[in-house]
Amino acid sequence: MARIRYASLVQDISGSVGSSTFQKNLYGNTLRSRPRAQKTGSQAQLLQRTYLIQAQNAWKDLSELQRKQWNDYISFSGSSIKKDRNVLTTGHALFIKYHVFRFMTGLPVLGDLYYQSMPAHPSFSDILCSPPESLLLFDTAVDPSICRFIFRIGPSCRNTGAFNPRGLRFMNLTWFESNNLYFEVPYIAAFGNYLLEGYAVNFSIQWFSCLAPIIEKAQFYNRVTGYF
Repeated sequence: MARIRYASLVQDISGSVGSSTFQKNLYGNTLRSRPRAQKTGSQAQLLQRTYLIQAQNAWKDLSELQRKQWNDYISFSGSSIKKDRNVLTTGHALFIKYHVFRFMTGLPVLGDLYYQSMPAHPSFSDILCSPPESLLLFDTAVDPSICRFIFRIGPSCRNTGAFNPRGLRFMNLTWFESNNLYFEVPYIAAFGNYLLEGYAVNFSIQWFSCLAPIIEKAQFYNRVTGYF
């Protein structure tokens, strides 16, 4: 903190400039440094920022022709903004969102841009556990070369009820062709305990194509875990 004596042309200054603030107190006019806000975040938030930066860098590496292809793709896909289905998104926004999903599930940058529809994918059947193991069960095998999904889940609780998105964490799955996908390792890392039979959990599953930038709406669930 520094004291200030004004000259005849300047009688008073207030407010902030950069990282400094002019103040008037019992000791007269002073110049005080403002504390800098510290960027904080959980490991999951920091990882999400890393994926976002990767996607932004990947967009910068595209040629002007490639960016135009992504912008033109919107008229085919009809991708809209989240708040209004009647307003189409941009090629840049679709590229970023789609590639964040790809990076979250271990996929590289999409190469050629193909005009394809969403491939058929399995339907979710059940969420099961045999402590410490936990798995998602599907009606048919998931082929991770064709489509994958973003899986987020919250901590287990005794009481069932309506879906509540609070506390959902992304689960980084190990992808292989199967109708059983296990998630106990990331679950224990996120919540410090394994999933128990008979407890309710909130979770979401959002499918996307590995072949084209198509993302389905997330499906939300509140289920009681079964035993296998």
